[in-house]
Amino acid sequence: MILDLERFQAQARPRWSKLELLLAALESRPDRRLNLVEAEQLQEIYAQTAADLNRVTHGALAPDLRQYLERLVARAYAELYCAPPTRSEIWRPRRWLRIFTAFPETFRRQSRYSHWP
Repeated sequence: MILDLERFQAQARPRWSKLELLLAALESRPDRRLNLVEAEQLQEIYAQTAADLNRVTHGALAPDLRQYLERLVARAYAELYCAPPTRSEIWRPRRWLRIFTAFPETFRRQSRYSHWP
């Protein structure tokens, strides 16, 4: 629980600003990859900011601050855990084969629930 919201923000704001700067650098150049030190730093700041969000959410204080932290944590999560597929992954033959096999199998399984004229 947060007893002094202004003090909490003053202590945590530099961390949030650093996370914003890291994310802005990554989002401006999607082809850029993090080195190990940067990735660990991003992970640590993300975890601390998520903990801050948890404290703000459970305290039911400052809805604007909560919304700001939610967006910041979501952006960091996306950078850390949701890597976009590479071009070779998109055009992988197995994916296309699955479309041509899984869809008909699913259709046959579910066809008994639909009434065709």
